[in-house]
Amino acid sequence: MALVPALMLMTSCNAQTKDGDVTVAEAKEMMQDDDVIVLDVRTPEEYEKGHIEGATLINFYSDDFEQKINELPKDKEYVVYCHSGNRSGQAVQKMEAAGFTKAHNMTGGWSSWSSNKK
Repeated sequence: MALVPALMLMTSCNAQTKDGDVTVAEAKEMMQDDDVIVLDVRTPEEYEKGHIEGATLINFYSDDFEQKINELPKDKEYVVYCHSGNRSGQAVQKMEAAGFTKAHNMTGGWSSWSSNKK
């Protein structure tokens, strides 16, 4: 009987917040795989103030954002983040519309990442 609540707790802790969204903890786990690409969709100024090591910067507000996204391999897995999760959520939607099937928005963005002390 105690097994059922324990399984439910484990499942809820590992569940994604919504389609395409992952928590900071889930993102960190995913990033242990060298094949996962980390995209920072903030501005260059935000990126310079701090970013996830190894992240590729593609400014969501740049005129060529969609062109740069479309140049990326669609068969790879992506963790996408911004400051709070808003722009990255929109970026993931654009990626999915362009045919990406493994793009994930890191909820809480850089703000949550940096407050979790990496």
